[in-house]
Amino acid sequence: MPIKKKTSAQIFFSSFFLSLLIVIAVSFSLRFLEQGVAKRYIIPDDNHSQTSQPSEKSESVNTPKKQAPKKQNYQESFWCFVRWVFLIPKAQAAERTYYQAQRLEQSYPYTINLDPGKAMTFWVKYKNVGYYRWRPEGPRRVYLKIKDATGTTAKFRHAFWLDNETPTALKDNIVEVGKEATFKFAIQAPEEPGMYWLKFNLLAYGDWVTDGEIEIPVRVMGEEEYNSNLRMISESTNTTNDTDDEEEAGSLATTPAVQVIHKEIYEIEDLIIPEPDIRVGLYSLDEEEGDKVQISSTGAYGIYDTDDKLILTQTQGEMAEIQFDYVNKRYFINIDEKRLVSSDAYFTFKQKDENNIFMIENYDNPTYAGSEINYNQYRGRLEAQWVEDNERLWVINELAMEPYLKGSGETMDVSPYEFLKAMAIAERTYAMFHYLNPTKHAIRNFTVSASQSDQIYQGYAREIRQPNICRAVDDSLGLIVAYENAPALTLYFSQSNGQTKSYEQVYKHKSYPYLIAVEDPHMAGNRQIGHGVGISARGALFMASKDGANFEDILYHFYSGIEVKKVY
Repeated sequence: MPIKKKTSAQIFFSSFFLSLLIVIAVSFSLRFLEQGVAKRYIIPDDNHSQTSQPSEKSESVNTPKKQAPKKQNYQESFWCFVRWVFLIPKAQAAERTYYQAQRLEQSYPYTINLDPGKAMTFWVKYKNVGYYRWRPEGPRRVYLKIKDATGTTAKFRHAFWLDNETPTALKDNIVEVGKEATFKFAIQAPEEPGMYWLKFNLLAYGDWVTDGEIEIPVRVMGEEEYNSNLRMISESTNTTNDTDDEEEAGSLATTPAVQVIHKEIYEIEDLIIPEPDIRVGLYSLDEEEGDKVQISSTGAYGIYDTDDKLILTQTQGEMAEIQFDYVNKRYFINIDEKRLVSSDAYFTFKQKDENNIFMIENYDNPTYAGSEINYNQYRGRLEAQWVEDNERLWVINELAMEPYLKGSGETMDVSPYEFLKAMAIAERTYAMFHYLNPTKHAIRNFTVSASQSDQIYQGYAREIRQPNICRAVDDSLGLIVAYENAPALTLYFSQSNGQTKSYEQVYKHKSYPYLIAVEDPHMAGNRQIGHGVGISARGALFMASKDGANFEDILYHFYSGIEVKKVY
């Protein structure tokens, strides 16, 4: 019987199925080989474990295991073998590690302000992007652990921590690859004021989880953080101005609108304190409005990280660009359209010489449409910070109090000089009040805004155009309005209708003894412009120009029972 020859099609299909069977067999063999290597050398069976959480003496939690290097060697050798079998170039092989995380979000992405000894709860969310599931028990349980050789983070240990170096661990459910887990824990501030950076990392089976790190900036406030000469003298309730006064403010003075009062009012004991630095929220951006802040300077400047380490130095006229990634919440520094540095934390621009001036080149800030003057130049420091509560990137200018006042846009430079001095003192006191009681913009990490919600501030370009106001600031150096030896909340507005209003009349929820209704005779018969509390700017101007009143006459008239005192 003659042997039938196989057709070409039969030969092809036979070869195809044989090759497929070989590939399947090799795949299963490799998988069993990997699991065998893992079990034999680096991953014991969870069922043999008798503990599900670390104790104070638990070596597996407090220090990475000694066999961690062996684990890495076996893992790398195994995948080298896989690449060799399948002729996969190393560049095309998977870059993931067994345990790898992606940090997604956290409860407080900016500087936390805590009083000494106070505690708060913090959470951070990660995604499992490694090869192994995250377990809530056994030797492969995933922990969040201190990763800080300096001992700084350990100062924030809370009684709820699992041990001295482990704030929390994965609880309840296994986290599959591609799924998310939230780690919640408490921190408690030490007694010593200052700026701290807390550093943690996920830990799995005695080794650090790749990309599982997190750094948390915490400022411990305390009396020293404000000033050694301050002490608490009374308590009041947090209050917010809920009114929305849309009336035209005029050209004399704008209306500080939202007032949030700190629970503690501070007394100045010996009336001598250093000139404070004021943090001004200049403007903010969202994703549609832009992601870049372009900065240059009249002289050399440095770019620093949040640990105050110098990252880059730029010379006169050289522009550096802060770019923010709204999706991944990362900051970048670009020079000549090239990305040089990236970070999860913001950068600070500092002058080498305090007389140099920064310019925000892509900030359009005229007083009115069509104006040739752009108020985009600033003394001091600049930074851009993402603020989670309103999902905006805030550009912040930090500078000393007196230069801040010289850049004010609240009054006209041609106004009577005594009126200018009175307004300079009122503006200084307003900023001092919020510096010492930093709750109004605490979540945004600045003292006052540059808009009429606080006090209009237009920086250096305004300063050089108002010599009389600058002289009034110099001649009233360090003078504030004090009530019972504490800075007053010195509100002011454009003009009254012949009588100002008390704070309680307008805001309902609180009264201040020095903010009561007073007569404003020069404004009788006029329409009220502004909230009506404190100094009536137009009435005060007429007191100076028509009655010959000096700055003290004006302040004592509109603020009842106060004193004008020099604090620096």
